[in-house]
Amino acid sequence: MARKKVAAEPVLRDWQQVDEALKTIADFQAAVAIAEGAMNAKIAAIKAEAEPEILTKKQRIARCEKDIQEFTEVHIGELEQQEGRRSKALTWGIVSMRRSTALQTLKGITWSMVVAALKKAKAGKFLRIKEDVNKDAVKAAVGTGDIPPAKLKTFGMQLVDRDTFGYDLVEARIAKPDLAA
Repeated sequence: MARKKVAAEPVLRDWQQVDEALKTIADFQAAVAIAEGAMNAKIAAIKAEAEPEILTKKQRIARCEKDIQEFTEVHIGELEQQEGRRSKALTWGIVSMRRSTALQTLKGITWSMVVAALKKAKAGKFLRIKEDVNKDAVKAAVGTGDIPPAKLKTFGMQLVDRDTFGYDLVEARIAKPDLAA
């Protein structure tokens, strides 16, 4: 059976209906803003009520973590070596110490000084350089004529014009929502 193309027609039939649809959008946006405002006020009140209790518990957690870390560092020799880290399994969890090596600058040296030294020594393999297409510069160069549009194809690019739908509500006309629709 041959495929049949169905022509879709817009739901709105004239500009008056478009204007009425814009009013509906404005009314519902106002209603959403009111509902979100009420919701945010309730959320803020609940947060304010719960905050002291939560803060107390978080402070207690932080104190316990610090105490456990200090104890573990003093008793590091009692940890068992397993799978590249030292740990001790307890009833309520596992404490562990993992050795890592961090690269730091010497005292009085900044990372920008390190970058300059690596560049001077031609040790660029230790530097990261992120390259990306500057699309704004390419479009500007086409606009000024520095790059002909046909030349873009040699780089694997093209300019594509498209229409993008948008609408703006007349804010002054939005008062209180009329949600009859």
